Amino acid sequence: MYTRTDMAQDKEFKAQSYSVRGKTYWRVRTGRTEAGNASYETFGEDKAAAEAYAAKLNDRAKAKRLGELDAITKDEANDLRWAIQKLAHYGATVKEAAEWFVKTKFPEKGNKTVREVGEIYLKHRANEIKSNTFENYETKIERFSSHFEEKLINEVTTADCEKYFEEVGKAWGPNTENPEKRFIRFYFKWLQRFGYIHREGYTAMDFISIPQRVLETPKLAKPTEANDMLMWFVGEANKRGKLNAESIRGSIVHLVLILFCGIRREEAVKVTWDDIDFLNEKIKVLIEGAKKKKRRVNKAEPNVWNWLRYLKHKGANLDGYKAKGEKTSDPLR
Repeated sequence: MYTRTDMAQDKEFKAQSYSVRGKTYWRVRTGRTEAGNASYETFGEDKAAAEAYAAKLNDRAKAKRLGELDAITKDEANDLRWAIQKLAHYGATVKEAAEWFVKTKFPEKGNKTVREVGEIYLKHRANEIKSNTFENYETKIERFSSHFEEKLINEVTTADCEKYFEEVGKAWGPNTENPEKRFIRFYFKWLQRFGYIHREGYTAMDFISIPQRVLETPKLAKPTEANDMLMWFVGEANKRGKLNAESIRGSIVHLVLILFCGIRREEAVKVTWDDIDFLNEKIKVLIEGAKKKKRRVNKAEPNVWNWLRYLKHKGANLDGYKAKGEKTSDPLR
């Protein structure tokens, strides 16, 4: 309940009378309820008790006013008087306005960096979601945190978020951009809910436009169709001289890794025969090619090993991705 002492200070508490069925009763208006309605302290037919209570509230308000206003400057007093009058026009108090300002501008948990809240979020969600989902979230959070690092999360603006997506998503299509932006918007709502950014109002992500996903994407090729394509490349290699044939067969190795193992193109083209363990049937992606900057081991189906053994036997050349000055040669370019 909000009391009159939280409202304009030039108002006095008074004992008020009202009649019910011919009888006179007394009450003192003390302020407004949270719903905005007037709230009263009632005293039945005891006028003296109502007047004494009103006098008590007036004395308390005066003492509070003197104790707090003596220390402020003339300019501050003028600003305060203006604020009280302006807010009174809308039926609001200075306290209500201050509470709203604090909630919409400052985080309950204090100022924390983008990096800090990212770590807090992942720790909080680690046991709530499946491991593959967590890895997906971890990638998105790390990308966002790496961009902003030590910037305070509560100071990240809509313009900052727009610039972030322009930089990291310049090569994205709508089907990648859509879930990425939706996740970061959800992330900001989580931060707001747990007090790591301002507690009320819109977040910086609420004003970011999210493109519609394109549902009419081409269907994935069937395994038999992929196999037919690879066989076509085999036929092309057989028509060429030794060096060209070995180079084409090297590209077939990379295509096998992409099509049947789910390895990204930028990772697959850096795989060499040293990374393929035929004895234990394991394929290693190098640190510099891995998305998470750590060595990853991929398992493969028997069909993949049949292809790899055949291409190894045929002398497939996997040395196509080599540095040439400051540039690199991509065998699948």
